[in-house]
Amino acid sequence: MKRNMSPALTGTLFGVFVAAIFLAARFAGGFGAAGKTLLSALLTGAAAGLMLGLYIRGFAKRQAEAFVPVRERLMSEGTVVLDDAANHLYSGEYVGGRLFLTDDRLYFMADPMNVMSHRCGIRLEDIDSIAPLRT
Repeated sequence: MKRNMSPALTGTLFGVFVAAIFLAARFAGGFGAAGKTLLSALLTGAAAGLMLGLYIRGFAKRQAEAFVPVRERLMSEGTVVLDDAANHLYSGEYVGGRLFLTDDRLYFMADPMNVMSHRCGIRLEDIDSIAPLRT
C-alpha cells in the first residue's frame, strides 16, 4: 500500500519549489546580486515550506479528531481494524472523509465540511471483489 508523504517532506519539497520559482523570477528580471538573491530564495522557500508543513499537520490532526466519537461508537460495537483518511467516488465526485474497517463492516463517513456529505456502510460478506482505481 502506498503511504502519503509526511507533512515535513511535503513542506520541504514545496519550499524547494518556491525557492526555485523565486530564483527563476529574480534572475529572469536581472535583479540584484546573485548572493543576495540566493539567500532571499532560500529564506522564502524555507518559510513557505515550514508554513505548509505546519498547516498540513494541523489539518490532518483536526480531521482525525473530528471522527473520534464515530471511532469510539464503532469500537463499542466491535473491533475497528482500520481507521484512516479516504476519498469516496460518490455521484461522479470524490468526497473526502474517513474510512473505518471493522470486524464485520466497511464504513465511509464524509467530512461534514463537504457539500456532498454522506455515510456509507457495507457488510464484508456483501463485497465480491476489490479492484484498484486510478484517480
